[in-house]
Amino acid sequence: MKNATKETSWPQRGEFGSELRKALTQEGKWASIMDYVRKNRDKYDVQVRANYLNIYYNGGNILRINPRFLSVDEFYFHMDIDADNRNTRKTIIQENAKKGVKKAKEIINKLKNKKEDYLQPIKDGYAKPDVVEQYFKKMSEQMGNWEEKLFDVLVETIEKEKLPKIEYPERKIYHKEKFIQQKISLANQSFDKSDLVILDVEFAVSDRAPYSSNKYTHPRFDMIAVDRDGRIHVLELKYGLNATGIDNPGASASDIIGHVEKFQATVGGDNYKDFINDIKMIVSAKKELELLDLEISDEKPVFDIVYAEPSEGNKEKVIDFIKNEVNKEEGKVKNMWLINTLESCYLINKVYEH
Repeated sequence: MKNATKETSWPQRGEFGSELRKALTQEGKWASIMDYVRKNRDKYDVQVRANYLNIYYNGGNILRINPRFLSVDEFYFHMDIDADNRNTRKTIIQENAKKGVKKAKEIINKLKNKKEDYLQPIKDGYAKPDVVEQYFKKMSEQMGNWEEKLFDVLVETIEKEKLPKIEYPERKIYHKEKFIQQKISLANQSFDKSDLVILDVEFAVSDRAPYSSNKYTHPRFDMIAVDRDGRIHVLELKYGLNATGIDNPGASASDIIGHVEKFQATVGGDNYKDFINDIKMIVSAKKELELLDLEISDEKPVFDIVYAEPSEGNKEKVIDFIKNEVNKEEGKVKNMWLINTLESCYLINKVYEH
């Protein structure tokens, strides 16, 4: 754990410059976009970042709002994905373009032109409500088509490589977790229905933050939430039994024990008060944007697991694992929450408390 100092400066989510703040106000250039997403909170998840906003939809970032411009990933328009040709993968195309490969550069230019066609009606700001609505409808449809194509390629790859079915969820788990994560965030935005309110997703610890760790570089936590008493809960989402590390505890940095260690070394460590102040800044920004209205206490944060069960019967196994293995020496995991993906219900329900 690094020592906190008054001179410490790091990117803080919710820290807006005057230009972005003005652009998001009632008469600002991005005001009509904010009005639209506020009215459609059941579909679009707004998260504040360091002087920009991300708007998420079904596991992807449908729009990024910067002080002076809007952006979206051009690879949502990349439909020529081939399971047999690794050169059609995003990372390979980007690497080849940097090397000057003509074909890769042509692909990226084509995708950027397509992206600009979608952004054109709203990119200069002050767009009329119907124009903003049309962007989100078109882009939502495009992202849905891209997701279907990506899924088809994954299935084709698995079938061609003759992978055992047990490995199938692991091949698509990243995208599935992102989808579920955002569904959870959207469903748990009020204490009227839930015991937790989700404040942030994909919280990354800056190596300049006083609560960072020399051992773990840029650890990332799935969700940050708050309970009715204002206490912060750091949530790690696990989709399915294999993701928990139940068969080989501690072998992976991404299993439950690995995440507990990162939590204790960073946001749950000695300098947790600096982390709380960062979350208060997020809450302050969301209040200003009329996205929520609640308070954060100074009580030390706790670490929780959110378990998404893709098939019945494993909930008790995970609870026993947390009770008898993870928490055998101390209460490292405070709570376990369950969501029922089988019934497409993303309200979290507490099933274990230490």
